[in-house]
Amino acid sequence: MKITPIDIQQVSFGVRFRGYNRKEVDNFLDLLAHDYEMLIKESQDIKEKTASLEIQVMELKKKEATLNSTLIAVQKVVDEMKQNAQKEVDLLIKEAELKAYVRFQLGEGIEKKESDFAAEVAAAAGTKA
Repeated sequence: MKITPIDIQQVSFGVRFRGYNRKEVDNFLDLLAHDYEMLIKESQDIKEKTASLEIQVMELKKKEATLNSTLIAVQKVVDEMKQNAQKEVDLLIKEAELKAYVRFQLGEGIEKKESDFAAEVAAAAGTKA
């Protein structure tokens, strides 16, 4: 049987000769009922706060999962960009080497000034010398 604060307040005891002081017992039962009621309210508040916090935790876990998947996707994009940049650099180097080889074979590389050749390579790479 579940006892409520009202049950505590309404309980009555039989009177016997040389029994307890009725007024003291009633005062104690009133105090006990009040404290019990406060504990019930506190318990309900804690349950409500716990439920609210559990909802917040679930929402934060969803956000965390979204952020993790976004971070993984961004990392993949960055890796692809690095690979593409490295491929482009490798291609530019090979192109410059090929031009240098062809010019050397044709005799043009010896006659051109270094600065002109460097400027041409830089222009091919998309930068200014």
